[in-house]
Amino acid sequence: MKKSILLFLTASCFLAAGLNAQTEANATNAGTFTYYTVLLGANEFTDKTPAADPTTVGFARVIVDPAAQTVAFMLMAPELQNISASHIHEGPAGGVFGVVIPFNQPFSGGVSSGTATGVKADVIARLTANPSNFYVNIHNNPPFPGGAIRGQLMPAPGTPVGSCLPDQTTLCLNQGRFKVQVAFQTSTIPAGSGNALPLTGDTGSFWFFSANNIEMTIKVVDGRAVNGKFWFFAGALSDVAYTITVTDLTTGTVKTYSAARGIQTALNDTSAF
Repeated sequence: MKKSILLFLTASCFLAAGLNAQTEANATNAGTFTYYTVLLGANEFTDKTPAADPTTVGFARVIVDPAAQTVAFMLMAPELQNISASHIHEGPAGGVFGVVIPFNQPFSGGVSSGTATGVKADVIARLTANPSNFYVNIHNNPPFPGGAIRGQLMPAPGTPVGSCLPDQTTLCLNQGRFKVQVAFQTSTIPAGSGNALPLTGDTGSFWFFSANNIEMTIKVVDGRAVNGKFWFFAGALSDVAYTITVTDLTTGTVKTYSAARGIQTALNDTSAF
């Protein structure tokens, strides 16, 4: 367990440094899109036999270039032995779906990198429109030929999702249609901005004071099949005063949700947009 935690922290720092560098690269090459994910056995489809790896932590970063039809990748899985395959599948969490971008480059010292070429334009279009509907999977044989660890892709800071550009204080949800930001206030901080952490395509969270202390979880759900509306949900994990600003970048509609200090709230707006 201690070894996995150490690897997690070390690789997190490595990944963060890479993402910062790529954010700068994106500023000069707006045609590329960068995504990342944490790979865990717990993310594997639970009905597989044998079960997935219960302890290994891995990481993946991919850089998509639609014009060149390439996907550059870097995978890290320092504790995983007998790796037999690695690739991107198209599909949401909780199921088994087909491979759309194979990697299958050898690992050295727990790291594999390379560039997949000739990726179909329609696959790239779907990936850049909705990255959370794609996942990176690493297999090893033995003991987990069906998939040892996996994770859904998320946009790196500075990488657009639809018409939304995520950054330190901005969540981009529901294929980038909705921009979400949070302002907070305490007795000693008159005006603060929440730090955004994307979780899935529809869900994210914010921390205010420390990255290991989440203050709020938010999601925007497409409920149009039910009542013709997008639904907004939020749950505060503290009683800090806040204002949530949600912008529909398609229609330009802006909604705010606020709570005073000392009140812990949950918001459920099923006619939000």
